[in-house]
Amino acid sequence: MRFETFDDWADWIDDEFDEMLDEAVESRDGARVVALHDEAWESFPGEHDDQRLQGVVSSALGHFHDLRQWDASARWVPRMATLYGAQEPSVRFHRGVTAWNTGDAVAGQAELAKLYEDFGPNGFLPDPGYVAVARGEVSAPAGEPVAAENAEALSVDDPRVQGVAEQVNDAMDTGRWDEAIGLCREGLSLLGDPRSADGAMWFLGTMGDAYVEQEQWAEARDTFALATQVPGGMENPYIQLRLGQSEYELGNERPAANGLIAAYMQAPDILDEEPPKYLKFLREQGLIDS
Repeated sequence: MRFETFDDWADWIDDEFDEMLDEAVESRDGARVVALHDEAWESFPGEHDDQRLQGVVSSALGHFHDLRQWDASARWVPRMATLYGAQEPSVRFHRGVTAWNTGDAVAGQAELAKLYEDFGPNGFLPDPGYVAVARGEVSAPAGEPVAAENAEALSVDDPRVQGVAEQVNDAMDTGRWDEAIGLCREGLSLLGDPRSADGAMWFLGTMGDAYVEQEQWAEARDTFALATQVPGGMENPYIQLRLGQSEYELGNERPAANGLIAAYMQAPDILDEEPPKYLKFLREQGLIDS
């Protein structure tokens, strides 16, 4: 099956794929989950470097990780690298974890150790348990998933999470950017797995804003890229805007265009209060009318 238009494919994703995937995930049917994602990939009516596949690829690798479908993960990590860039933290995480679990534990541990060196626990939001692998505290893959260091996951409405959020707002309001970043990490650690945690997008988005305020564009880019992986992140125009702006400031034209046009398409006035160089860039790329 291959659809003729993107709209037809997107309708199938919304009307059939998501429901079938939910059923397969609920029943822990790993083979079915893999088959559904393979079908979504193969039926896409366009080139496989199209940013509109990002959500499917992120979904695939997240579910393959949870269901320990490592052979499928090995096939899909290069796809994620094509869409996000080989050095994007989530790509590095999945590449390391996949290598660790498919017979190349040395390479996997080295990848995760470098990720930890660069980003600390923030690079392990998909599964904090692999911090132990990065630190060399686990010598070989186990038959079961690595246990997370902090098994307790709090609701975003929990007073402890809300208390941290209030401290974040106070730090941001008074320009204490590094303190805000540390507090955002603390809030994320309370929420557990960010891929399913309400509130993860807010902490990541705020952390990214703190990096933007300091013009730490690489850190901002990596943080907003992580934010696209959590509930509500991919479809949030503000997250896409800041991701695109960060890529622009780093000189990465293609991902900059992807992020900025995604934001613009969802909220056409989102760039009105931003520096005019971003609209100019989209016009120069031929993505919007002059």
